[in-house]
Amino acid sequence: MKTSGIICLSVDSPGKHGYEHTFELYSEEGRVYLFGTDDGSIFKNWIRAIAMAVLPPALFDVSGTCDRLGRLRCTEGNHGIGWFCLSTFKLQVLLEDNVQTMDLRKLLTLNLSDSAGSMVLVWRGGPLHLLADRRPHFVGWQTIIQQRSGAGDQPLSQQELTDLGVPVTIDRCLDHVTRYGLISSGIYRKSGINSHVTKLLERFQKDARSVTLHGSDYSVDDVANMLKRFLREVKDVVFNGQENSDSWLRAAGLEDRSEKIHRYQILLSNLPEVNRNTQSTHLPPGLTDGADVTGSQVVEELIQNYCSILNVSESDLQRQHNMTSDILNKHKSQRPLSRTPSSTVCAVYLEKKDEGAVVLVQIAADMTVAKLVSVVLELKRIQQASEEFWSCYEFLEKEDMGEISPFLIFISVVFLLNLFIHSKCHDDLLYLY
Repeated sequence: MKTSGIICLSVDSPGKHGYEHTFELYSEEGRVYLFGTDDGSIFKNWIRAIAMAVLPPALFDVSGTCDRLGRLRCTEGNHGIGWFCLSTFKLQVLLEDNVQTMDLRKLLTLNLSDSAGSMVLVWRGGPLHLLADRRPHFVGWQTIIQQRSGAGDQPLSQQELTDLGVPVTIDRCLDHVTRYGLISSGIYRKSGINSHVTKLLERFQKDARSVTLHGSDYSVDDVANMLKRFLREVKDVVFNGQENSDSWLRAAGLEDRSEKIHRYQILLSNLPEVNRNTQSTHLPPGLTDGADVTGSQVVEELIQNYCSILNVSESDLQRQHNMTSDILNKHKSQRPLSRTPSSTVCAVYLEKKDEGAVVLVQIAADMTVAKLVSVVLELKRIQQASEEFWSCYEFLEKEDMGEISPFLIFISVVFLLNLFIHSKCHDDLLYLY
């Protein structure tokens, strides 16, 4: 085999083909050759020798260890050919005379441009068009580029990322909450509509880059609740696994404040880069599932000691305050001088009409009964079981009946039919007055 005829070298995961170390070579003619050994040093020497023989010097000198390397048909390349070297998430590309490096997790978009499988990678340096090739090496490039560009069911370090190294899912959700939720009460406390939350989470897990949030598409509560669920379900969570989470919880028990802050700083610096960036720029929850009071204490102390732990200067803090003020002022300026209220405050009684059982709830025109029940139970600190049964009724005082038209009675009947919620076997009643 002539080294000039090798168009791709692919390093396999350990043990894939029965040997500890294997790699594949793809030829110009479309043939595939598999080589294997159990000797790590021999394996590394062969990979380095082949890479040196195949890659142009400009790329080999900066490439280091590669998972996959070779040449592809590329619109932007020299004579339609580009040389590529992929190591974990870093893709180095030699197009003309210079080598460009892109982090596949930080791509702006990644698309298959036609049925043949041509790929378009858009990053800050511009678009990169990989033209479809029916030889077997191209399918492998497609697969590994898509895998290394970030996946929603992986730890934070393997998610789709922004330029600042923060998962796109977290960044876009918090941006939406900042834009539309600063004048709303109960953010992260109130529940969103479960079907909306589930659908939105599935969209982010499938391809976070393609999700755009607009004020009218999802409520702030939907987005905030989806973010909480994402942080609970993501692998290793923000604090990088249970073992590290325990270290944060132990630090919360320290009596000396300066020692505690110093310990938090050490733990923060030991986090993986993406987790640290996420924690430093957004300080989201994610240490516990909410049942452990100590976990809430850690998050609270991180927020209270934000400047000390993260070494944030007064100017940076003031800039953040100014940004928040600008958003709030923009909201106020966009409010009409007078408008018809879109919600009303009602007294809701739990189980019985008693002063201690009343809850005042702001009810919007589009509030569902499921949402109403969820809000009341949360305000009364009642944990609703997955199979629990609740009923909801509207009662009218007898003296008020004469003032109600038949049409309103009809509307009330429809409202009552929509207020019935299933779950399990409780006969508890939720009275709406």
